[in-house]
This record gives sequence, C-alpha cells and structure tokens, in this order.
Amino acid sequence: MFDNSSCHLALEIKDGSKNVEANVQLGTWINKDNEKNKFQLTYDKTSGYYTIESTNSGKALDVQNGGMTDGTNVWQHSKNGTDAQKWEIQKNEDGSYSFVSKKNGLYLSAKDGNIQVNNGENKSEQKFKIMSLENIQPKTIEDGIYKIETTANTNKVIEVNESSINNGANIKTGDWTETDNSYKKFKITYNKDDGYYTIEGLMSEKVFDAQNGGMANGEKLEKWGNYCG
Repeated sequence: MFDNSSCHLALEIKDGSKNVEANVQLGTWINKDNEKNKFQLTYDKTSGYYTIESTNSGKALDVQNGGMTDGTNVWQHSKNGTDAQKWEIQKNEDGSYSFVSKKNGLYLSAKDGNIQVNNGENKSEQKFKIMSLENIQPKTIEDGIYKIETTANTNKVIEVNESSINNGANIKTGDWTETDNSYKKFKITYNKDDGYYTIEGLMSEKVFDAQNGGMANGEKLEKWGNYCG
C-alpha cells in the first residue's frame, strides 16, 4: 500500500478495474474490500529500477502513452518492460519515499486525487509511505473496551482532557475513578490488514492521533474524528 497522508489516502486502481488503461488515483484505505489499493513492488537488479504491479489486476503502473511532459497521467497497463513502467524509488530524509519515472525523470505525484508525474519539487504530494502488507504484526490483545493504566502508578490512567468530545482535544493522564469515567475508557480495535490498532474514545468516538501527523520524538497525542473510514 502507498500512503500519501496521515488519513491513509492510498494509491488505488479506479473502481478496482482490471482493464488496460484504467486510471490510478487516490482513495481511502479501508479495512475490507481493499484489493484495488494493493501493489507488488519488484526490483530488477540489472537495471536498478522497480515495477509497480496491481495485485488485483496483474497490470503495471504506466506513464500514459510514454508521455514526457509535466502533468502526464499515470494509468495501469499490461506489463511490457518499457521505461514507462520502470521507477526509481528514492528515500527522503523524513522517512517517506518518492518514485521517479525512468521514462521521463518526472516524479509520481498526487494532484487533486489523481496520480500523475510532475517535475520534482520536494512537495508533500510527491512523498509516500510504503506500508508492507507482509509480515503483519500479530494481534497482541483482543478487541474490546479498556482503561489504560501507567505502570508507574496503576491509579493513573490515560484520559481525554476535560472529557472533551472535540477534535484536537489533548490526551493526558489522570486519576481513575469508579464513577464518571467514560472519558477514561477506550475501544481498542485491531486491523488485520496492516497489523496495527486504533484507540477510540468511548465517549467521543474519536481516535488517538499523532498531532499534525508528526514524525518526531515527543509528539503530542490528541483525538480526532475517525473520518478515514
């Protein structure tokens, strides 16, 4: 899966099509019926380039008609070994990846929900996360409703600040109480497709979120609407 945002907007083949020339676009990653979002990366050690193949259709990401100009569309096409289907994968300093077409030297880009190639400008729409769907982390706890204690003081638990139900409310620790504690309870749900859990406030129905999608040590947690599906 190629993820272009903290909301799990992922590359997909439009309508899950298996047809030649079906468009490549961004769509919301969901926990089921997601075959259109899955791709196989294959490295050719002779050329040093990758092909990107839809696991659903068996067709490769392809620069439309071998175009050489900024803004050329990307679609899927039967594998043919041409440079239009070969991609260099570059790792960026922030841990994301960029894809450069061998055909034209342009960068895979997400523009207004569409996937195309553009001049390299180090923009966020040209940076992607590559999320392996193999070697998935095993389920460590059962889905359910939990309180989350600290080991330093088992009377201290994670809670939503001031029992807020608003987006952006801070997550902090507080004392456990036997009453009036719904904002200290959380629904934990495992996603078998990526091996990760979501943590959702029982009262607010909003999920734990790394503030602004931050990547640095010490980033704050807040809660946010689970609008990604």
